[in-house]
Amino acid sequence: MAHCFDKQEEFKCSLIEAGAKYLYLAGGGCSIKIYDVSDGQCAHLVRSANISFLQEPFTSENGSVDSKEGTIRSLNYCARSQNVAICDANGRCIVLDETLETVVSRHIIPHSAERWLTSFAVLNEELLLMADRSGHLYLFDKSYTDPVFKLTNVNGKLGITSFTIEEHRAQDASDGFNVKTTGHDGRICELYVNISAKKLELLTFTKSIIGWIDRKTVRGASTFYLGFNDSHFLMADHTNEIHVYFDCGGGHRCWDFYYDQSLEIFSYVFIQHKRLKKVQFVLRNNVGSELSLPHFNWHTRPCNVLQVVVRRDNSYLLFSGGEDNILRINVLNRGEIVEEPRKHLFNHISSIKTIIMKVRPETDSLLVISAGGRAQICVTSVDLNSFRVKQELEYMLLATDSMRTRWKTNRKSTFDPETKFMCAVLLSNDQIVFGCSDGFVRIYQLALPDDGPVSLSLVKEMLYGRCILKLTAVEVNEKSIFVSMATDGLLCFWDTAFSGEPFYRHRHHSSGVNAVDVKQIGKEKFLFATGGDDQSVAISLLEITYQAGKPHIRVLEQLCEKYLHTAQVTGLKLLDNNKMISAGVDQRVYVTNFTEYDKLVVERTTNTCIADLKGVSLLPDENELVLYGCGIEIMPVQSI
Repeated sequence: MAHCFDKQEEFKCSLIEAGAKYLYLAGGGCSIKIYDVSDGQCAHLVRSANISFLQEPFTSENGSVDSKEGTIRSLNYCARSQNVAICDANGRCIVLDETLETVVSRHIIPHSAERWLTSFAVLNEELLLMADRSGHLYLFDKSYTDPVFKLTNVNGKLGITSFTIEEHRAQDASDGFNVKTTGHDGRICELYVNISAKKLELLTFTKSIIGWIDRKTVRGASTFYLGFNDSHFLMADHTNEIHVYFDCGGGHRCWDFYYDQSLEIFSYVFIQHKRLKKVQFVLRNNVGSELSLPHFNWHTRPCNVLQVVVRRDNSYLLFSGGEDNILRINVLNRGEIVEEPRKHLFNHISSIKTIIMKVRPETDSLLVISAGGRAQICVTSVDLNSFRVKQELEYMLLATDSMRTRWKTNRKSTFDPETKFMCAVLLSNDQIVFGCSDGFVRIYQLALPDDGPVSLSLVKEMLYGRCILKLTAVEVNEKSIFVSMATDGLLCFWDTAFSGEPFYRHRHHSSGVNAVDVKQIGKEKFLFATGGDDQSVAISLLEITYQAGKPHIRVLEQLCEKYLHTAQVTGLKLLDNNKMISAGVDQRVYVTNFTEYDKLVVERTTNTCIADLKGVSLLPDENELVLYGCGIEIMPVQSI
């Protein structure tokens, strides 16, 4: 499209913004040139507008009035409502229609280092969103000058670059909006705007391969993000697949692009070394191979833990975490991991070692507690109806300087900054027991208020002296007993109501325990199966009773099959009819029978393609195994 601009000798353009029908050039203090670009061939000057920030005094809640004229520092167009927001350096903002003739509302951006806008969106007839250059996000009511809600550093301290309103994903259009934001921190954040309460909630975020996201464009069903990594320009889609990548010298203040979808031509224009440069790419799908692989986006490093939750539509939710520090939520349907919907959560700063679930039927949601390296715990809620994910809490052991100072003064544990939460189990009283690499068993109280935030508080920590590898729990007479397994191969039974040490120890292995499964047989009998570093599988039938208010354990049967595997046993599942499935690092999967408790009889065996196997999950309704480690494999039990 050719633009025929009139020569304006006294006009110095400092801002350019394109709308649906008009092109806006701002400069020279408060002057704006408005060009009509609706015919697609030429830009015709419609008129010149002078914006005054003193026509109606801006009075904030504290009663102060700024009587000095300002200079336009930002001009932002909202395609959703066809409104324009103009802001000066003092935070005075005027919202107008696209012709700049009618004032819709006036607002004041609160005090910050840089009080002008980087992005602007109108939600409905009442509310609008504004983001300033200091990284703050504000929710404004058009009837009021000051914001009704504020979030700080949603996309870092350099401001939000784009808003995406996703009305179709909101639970109810009358209740609120789902909003996605991008910024110069390389994150894509998801928020929820509660219309009735006039509040903003930061739900979750994902990391883009682009470190400095500048713009976003939607083409059909695909969303593309454009920005810079060091001296390179990138265009990537929402799956982080790169479509355009070239050296342009770094981030540019003034640049633009055009994507001709019919010709699949991408044009990028920028100024470098005082020269206007243009780069063109022809985007083609890879037609060199007929092999098409689905984008599962599985873990790029070993997966340490996987939990399965059944959905109402007979599909499954897979919650997995591993050495790539990402908590991934995938949907498994008819034996296949579907590409959408899925969620990737990036709150963990180190590897994820354990994941446990708490079902909340009153809200039809799941509470996901994940933990791992750097003694970090993350709590995430998942709405089972809308698949909306919200990061509720992030906790680190002795995370602040003041907490570390108090710990040094009155030590209760030998805290190591490299401590890992290795395993966890949820008790019936909403207490969570964590087994730690520093040899401590730590018990936290989980608080779930109806109208407040989720919280975790440390209740008790008990020194065992060995790295705790596995935890499980049983219910006896409505009382919770948890069982810990460490590098010494013992099953240690704990009752939180009594002293801070196990009340019973039972030998299962000569070294570390890597896998455990428990099945209740009758009212007070429990079957424990474990696999360990010593390549053996051990089974014990125990009777747990309470006598005079104290727990007692009696061993009824015990079996240990040494060297069943030729490497560490890392996965176990107890089946019906005294059968069991075991798998290990040797990539062998066995179905065994222990009916008489005198010998473990191998009935069937097969191989798995998963290297460095970390565990096994069972889909009972489908009678399928999920084996995970360096990859994932779904295996029908009948095929073994």
